[in-house]
Amino acid sequence: MSARMVRIDLRRSSALVTGAAIFSTAVGLLYLLTNAPWQKSTGAWYLQWDSFVYYLRFMHFALVPVALGGGALLGTRDSRSGVAELFASAPRPAWQRSAHSAAAVALAMVAASAAILVAGGVSVVANGGFFHLGWLPVAAVGALSLVAAGWLGMGIGRLLPSLLTPPVVAAAGFAILIRAHATTINAEYFTGPGSSVPELMTPMLAGTTRTAFIAVSGTVSAVQLGWFAALATTALGLVTASRLGTRIAALLPAVLGLVVAVIALPRDADAVYVLNGETAALVCTETRDVCVTRAHAHELEALTGPAREALSLQGKLPDAPRAVAEIPTRGTVPHVPPGVLPVDFDELERAGEDSLSARISLLSGTVPGCNEWYGDESQAARTVIASWLTDEFTPMPDYYGADDEIRERAGSAWHALRALPPETQPQAVVQLRAAIQTCQPDPLAVLAPGG
Repeated sequence: MSARMVRIDLRRSSALVTGAAIFSTAVGLLYLLTNAPWQKSTGAWYLQWDSFVYYLRFMHFALVPVALGGGALLGTRDSRSGVAELFASAPRPAWQRSAHSAAAVALAMVAASAAILVAGGVSVVANGGFFHLGWLPVAAVGALSLVAAGWLGMGIGRLLPSLLTPPVVAAAGFAILIRAHATTINAEYFTGPGSSVPELMTPMLAGTTRTAFIAVSGTVSAVQLGWFAALATTALGLVTASRLGTRIAALLPAVLGLVVAVIALPRDADAVYVLNGETAALVCTETRDVCVTRAHAHELEALTGPAREALSLQGKLPDAPRAVAEIPTRGTVPHVPPGVLPVDFDELERAGEDSLSARISLLSGTVPGCNEWYGDESQAARTVIASWLTDEFTPMPDYYGADDEIRERAGSAWHALRALPPETQPQAVVQLRAAIQTCQPDPLAVLAPGG
């Protein structure tokens, strides 16, 4: 293959324009949605490399259709230019000229993927994201899927050389991706744990995660790489084949890849998204009384003082916590080890500059997984715990946004707690904290059942 011919195709075809469109779309989605409500967590894409790459893979619902449409536009070029018959009569094999165009498309897709990683990685580095190489296979699957989509579009464009082919192919690709994603979401949230295979057959991941500790299973990435490599092989065969028999034979890799992928891919989301051992490993102070994960190691110094103050106030409780530690989670409510006061960086992030809210979060021992979903009653319960530990009732901060009824319930629960015999109050606080950490819908009922 001539490198000179590939360079010419890059300059004169729509390959670079397609790559530029993919890059612009991705960067636009990344930075326009940075301030969206679901990004206000430690799993936001601009804080960790894993979160960034998973969010990028999710955005392939918009990137793959662009690659399909751009490839189809290039595939119809000869017919639109009126030179198809002329090139067909040339003594040079048709596959050689098609291979140059396919190489140009592949280079453009890989270059666009690399440029997106650089453009988004700047924000991750600026925010102190923990760097490791575990996200590279996930990114590689995304880049390979764009190459496969570009070639598949070219192949369809050659088979159906119409001006309608590019937009129809792009729209069909978008519809298929969204349908596959919706199928997985419906199976998970409406009919219980179900098959994640439909979405995993696409480059998308359910991956707008709310945690920094998610990792895609290595098995899943390996199967996806094999599947998209098989699909790319079939697409390249459709691009370069000029006879019906070779086009039919070109379908074989995709069929085999599809069968293997359907058999090998896990059905349960818990086998797809696993705990990332690298980001979840703990980093502690010398006395090991305050620990955070590697993902948040840069927060350890700022957390140490408030955490030790919170620990000093826990002495009033039976079996008081002896350490403050971040509990990594995959999105479910984690188990809190005995003697540990958990810290939730998402809760501290939401508190922002409100030091009172941050203090309440530390004193009450909140855990990630349900704090942002369960109601104002749990926030009121955390206020009651913090007030009891400091011997002074503090009204719920404005940050919580609770209505007057919940604030009154918090006051009633506080008075109910203080009305108990002094020797039973610590155990009541322990029970209230347990109700919060297990995400009970109304933990205040522990103190004021009829409140």
